[in-house]
Amino acid sequence: YLIRKRLEIAHPDLPQRKLDIALRHLLNYSLLESFKVTCFVHPLVQKVTGRRITSQNKEKLKDEALRICSESCQGGNPETPEGRTELMRLIPHLEFVSLDNPLKVSQEVIEILWGFHYYQGKYEKSKNILDHFDNMVRKTPSLLSQMGMNLIELGEYDEALKCLKQANELIQSEDPFLPNILNNIGLAWLKKGDYEKAKYFYSRV
Repeated sequence: YLIRKRLEIAHPDLPQRKLDIALRHLLNYSLLESFKVTCFVHPLVQKVTGRRITSQNKEKLKDEALRICSESCQGGNPETPEGRTELMRLIPHLEFVSLDNPLKVSQEVIEILWGFHYYQGKYEKSKNILDHFDNMVRKTPSLLSQMGMNLIELGEYDEALKCLKQANELIQSEDPFLPNILNNIGLAWLKKGDYEKAKYFYSRV
């Protein structure tokens, strides 16, 4: 209501239709300020759009919320302090809409969510993220490799090797990500104390 009034004061000649469109976009972006105010269930959306919230347009709003949050997080690098500071503000919103739409989340979004927790040493949390998107993880070599990294940090070396072996089987020989997988396999064997196997995989890197 307050946003609408401010818009009306700032733009008195703005047609009602454009006012509603502007306000709808502002509601979508409100996810970046308070993820508890979800534009896809908030009753204010119904008042703004002037139509009932049906299962069909509710899904469209959820998709839009996921798109906005995903794009906003793309520039954050969890490996740098500056990137972590920016992601700290955005990640809760991205998690909120992503976990509610697991089949529509891209690999890039999963990697952002995983990396944010992993590079802070929150290995259980980062593993939970990958577990939640298991269907995509099991068919994506880079995500399987990240699961392997996670399991290594948790001391679950045998499970890590299973994931990394699967990643190695799925990836193409010319894929630039292959060295990362081989390196992680070598690390897992090193942690297990099998230096010969570790040396073999490190040499393949």
